[in-house]
Amino acid sequence: MKNTNRIAVIIFSLILVVSTGLLISMGGIDRQSEDNTVFFTATVKNTEIMDTGENISVEINTEEFKAGLYLQQSICNEMGVEDIEALKIGEKISFRVEKAKAEQLDKAEFVDIAALKTEMKVILSLEDYNGYMRDAAYPARTVGGAIAMLSLFGALFFWVKSRRAKRSNRKAES
Repeated sequence: MKNTNRIAVIIFSLILVVSTGLLISMGGIDRQSEDNTVFFTATVKNTEIMDTGENISVEINTEEFKAGLYLQQSICNEMGVEDIEALKIGEKISFRVEKAKAEQLDKAEFVDIAALKTEMKVILSLEDYNGYMRDAAYPARTVGGAIAMLSLFGALFFWVKSRRAKRSNRKAES
């Protein structure tokens, strides 16, 4: 019985640590700003719209960068892609990328962008991006928070149960 309680405490504690870590790593996903992103301009080479029928994502290839500029499904499904479909080859665009990802523009296959505009129109603002990401992350944050809380209660329950069993054994031995 004693070992079972310890194992349960360890398992619930591990689940708590992992779920808390995931929640922390998701913390900044919807907090992009001018301070933590880098502004770039580029020339449209082509656009690729991937439509599976249920989900849409977009990759914009530019003359200046190796990496494609990627707009993920959670954003495209919300905002639509009409303005991106209207981009013309040779058109100048401006976009923002997280500082941590900025150096990947010449190395990676694609890089997520947090804002996009042309000379005439804002296609995706930082505020819109943050709102779309907040909405997309809400279910995962809710489930992650519930798992973390249940794991905390489970670890505490079995820890208390283990302590009580230990006290009962001491009294029985006396």
